[in-house]
Amino acid sequence: MNWVLMLVLLVLACCAIYGYTKGFLRIVFSLVAWVIVLVFVSWATPHVSQWIQENTTIYEKIEAACEESVRRAAQGKMEEGAGEQYRAAGELGLDLPESVMAQIVSGASGAADTVLAETGVYAGIAQSLAGFIVQGIAFVTVLILSWILVHVISTLLGIVSHIPILKGVNRFTGMLAGLMEGLLIVWIAFYIVALCSAGETGRVIVSYINQSAFLKELYENNILLFLGTGFVR
Repeated sequence: MNWVLMLVLLVLACCAIYGYTKGFLRIVFSLVAWVIVLVFVSWATPHVSQWIQENTTIYEKIEAACEESVRRAAQGKMEEGAGEQYRAAGELGLDLPESVMAQIVSGASGAADTVLAETGVYAGIAQSLAGFIVQGIAFVTVLILSWILVHVISTLLGIVSHIPILKGVNRFTGMLAGLMEGLLIVWIAFYIVALCSAGETGRVIVSYINQSAFLKELYENNILLFLGTGFVR
């Protein structure tokens, strides 16, 4: 059972029902507010990301954690490969003491690790990962703050409460607008999943997404992901 697919369908269904009951005008206002927020977020994200990198230690901490994670993963792969070479040597009749083979394996792994570190491979990968994560943090932060600001302003002005619910409003159109809003919510969730895809939980969720053609299509064509990462390049 694909619980991610069920959850996404539930969100879309709830938003469609919400749009149907609230009517087209209220949903359109909500969507317009989303557009305003996304335009502002697109402009503000690179500035906030730059400020975070220049005025906090968040980037350095994330980069160090990423480099350590990449180094451990690479060392694990190298030791795995060295172990296979050890078994191959045994099959060829090279019967050296285990202590000697262990030193050879350790030396080979250490040499490869040193080469990768000195050539900047670890640092380069860590910088790319850290830049992507900080960009995502900036994007999500600005998105939340700007949406709160829009909500406060709309409440103070009484925009939502003064939009009349006219008789004969096309509820079907409201349902479609609700689906669009639900799609934005799903894309935000998938954006967060993409940021966490290097972790165990993120990998599990992505595996569920890949099991469904519908979810995979939404995940690979996430407009918010394009907006959030477009400034990295």
